[in-house]
Amino acid sequence: MRVLAGALVALLSLPLAARAQAPAPRVPKSEAIVREAERDAAEFEQWARAEWLLREEARRAVERPDLSYDVRSGIQQRNLQRALGR
Repeated sequence: MRVLAGALVALLSLPLAARAQAPAPRVPKSEAIVREAERDAAEFEQWARAEWLLREEARRAVERPDLSYDVRSGIQQRNLQRALGR
């Protein structure tokens, strides 16, 4: 009886073992790989450019208008005039 059960298990497991050893999927052609890599690189460049623009806008929004060159130089000029007594 054990021999019969072992034989039955072996016969039933053969198709499963054969399916597990199925051939590997076909490797895409090198042209397709190159096109996909170029598309991925273009998408990344577009994302990086958008990210840079967002960072620039955020940086500009933080700049204080009261600390611009014209304001600072005007304050310095006024302080020089006061110091010289004019």
